[in-house]
Amino acid sequence: RRSSPVPPAVRCLSAQSCALGMPATAAMRPSLRRSGGRSGKRRCARLVAWATTARLAGTSVAGSSLSSGSYDYHGIVPHYCHVSMDWGPLPEPPDGAMELLQAQVFFRHGARVQAGHGRCWEGDDDGQWSCVNPSGAHGSAGDESSEECYGQLVSSGYEQERRNGERLREAYVKRAGILPERLPDGDGSAWKRLSPEVMVRSTASARTVQSAMALLAGLYPELDSQALPFAQEDAVQAVSTRSPDKETMAINPSMCPSAAWRVQAHFQDLPEAAAEEMLSLCRQLAPGRMNTQECAWWLTHLVDCLMSRICPTVSFTPRNLTVPAHFFSDDSALLRRVWKALDEASTGYFGTMVSGGAFSALASEILHSAEAAARKKSKVPRLMLFSGHDTGPMEPLSLAFGLRGEPPYWPAFASMIILEVWDSPSGPFTRWIYDGKVASGPQAFEEFRKTASGIAGFSRHCNDPDPRAPSASLLGAVRALPRGTAFYIAAAAVAAVAALIVGLVGAVRYANSRRRRRGKELTLQLPFRGALPLDVQGAREIEICGHGSQPSPDP
Repeated sequence: RRSSPVPPAVRCLSAQSCALGMPATAAMRPSLRRSGGRSGKRRCARLVAWATTARLAGTSVAGSSLSSGSYDYHGIVPHYCHVSMDWGPLPEPPDGAMELLQAQVFFRHGARVQAGHGRCWEGDDDGQWSCVNPSGAHGSAGDESSEECYGQLVSSGYEQERRNGERLREAYVKRAGILPERLPDGDGSAWKRLSPEVMVRSTASARTVQSAMALLAGLYPELDSQALPFAQEDAVQAVSTRSPDKETMAINPSMCPSAAWRVQAHFQDLPEAAAEEMLSLCRQLAPGRMNTQECAWWLTHLVDCLMSRICPTVSFTPRNLTVPAHFFSDDSALLRRVWKALDEASTGYFGTMVSGGAFSALASEILHSAEAAARKKSKVPRLMLFSGHDTGPMEPLSLAFGLRGEPPYWPAFASMIILEVWDSPSGPFTRWIYDGKVASGPQAFEEFRKTASGIAGFSRHCNDPDPRAPSASLLGAVRALPRGTAFYIAAAAVAAVAALIVGLVGAVRYANSRRRRRGKELTLQLPFRGALPLDVQGAREIEICGHGSQPSPDP
């Protein structure tokens, strides 16, 4: 994939991290090579899980681990930080396209301050951030005044999204004409008057809502304002959010219960080489002992700490100088190693979540809207905007539809994925665009439908029991049987239980009848040789040795 040159101003971010700001030339054109897997037998379920992950990632993998091939993560800073601030013009309409029926746009929030509050390294409270939020907060990394800045959008992040909006305006308002060039005049909210042509949705996070509003300011310049982050009241009203338990753009155990145990199971079943690489980094850099899952989460936090202080698009001073020097030594080898381990681990993790149904609800929503547009139904949005995170919907969406088959897989700040639905003389078709370049397609709509339906169909795994739980072993084995076989096995089991019950009832009745027969004859053992049989059934009193005895009413 051809990459745009990095401006000279950002080629060297500092004397310590010059290698990270190298022009994205050969290093940004990686090629995948097959990586050998471990020898020996594995459990069938483990093989299937990793094969699914590899397929979803769109990579060619031998064995059970993803490989970054020849890519060594030079140039990761200009890529991840999105230093160009603009993905460039969107591609021209495909050959044979007649009309753009719909565009679904998914984008990550713009550049932001460090999201987590956890410890990064000794002295990580040095330096100062400034962010875009209602109070205009800024302060030192360790100050209480900076609490309002954690996870918040910065001014360059707002600008990145505004430029995304400008590119959407060029392609879909001016060129394709699916929306009017100006918001309609009239009483009430302009967005309500524009409805149902545009739908804007965001996760319930300040930085994603702000990013959606920034994009709207680029889409319709009359909404732009210097009063950040809130462009105008109309824009605020245009962005809809969902409650956390109903959110489909992120991993949500409320929507897919099996996602809760799949997280732990995934990291427990991680290939030895990948697990050991992460644990080795955590032993070197992290405080305390960690298991594989805890190590993966901590490395994610560490990368966040690093990039929030290294990125030229994040408002932090003094940039780089508060980062421990060992991350930059030896051509930034340690930083690139951390990035490689985490990028591969997160790709496998999200692949597992997709194949487990964690993003099936979102895939179903995407397919439903695209089908309605392809059928030219009325009151279907022509432009749909989804503002979210790298962890959802961006990387899972990219993996599910095979949009990025080479590293780095981690979405950049303000990364943007677009699904276009076009009409043509031969019928509707789709095209995917990732960060300004065609990633997949054109593809006949029926082929897209099959792919999206398959991803949506993974929802059948959302109620799978944890196979590691003892009570789930038999149930899991039954569910794995071919369709119809389980019914006959269940019927045979019911018949066997019924036969057992009948047998037990018969045995009890037989025992009772024997007991009753024995009770009809009583043998008295007398103090002389021999025995005297007596029929005592119905007797009230008998004399034995001159002593009266009252027999039991029971014969």
